[in-house]
Amino acid sequence: DVGTKQEIYQLMRKLADAGAAILFYSTDYDELIGCCDRVLVLYDGAVKRELVGAEITERALISSALNIHGEESPVGLGAEA
Repeated sequence: DVGTKQEIYQLMRKLADAGAAILFYSTDYDELIGCCDRVLVLYDGAVKRELVGAEITERALISSALNIHGEESPVGLGAEA
């Protein structure tokens, strides 16, 4: 449930702030944006992009996950992302 997820996120943040490394897998972009300090995006079995801090946006996650480079963006993904 939502409450349990929030407790887990808080525990993860507390551990990370204390210096622990946490490996977290998710396909939920909002979850990644909210929980992660660094994201490695895999595509075709290899790391295709590393996103850190403010670089972790929905637009960057989607374009990296789809292996899109440059100015191209998936249909419907506006500049506000």
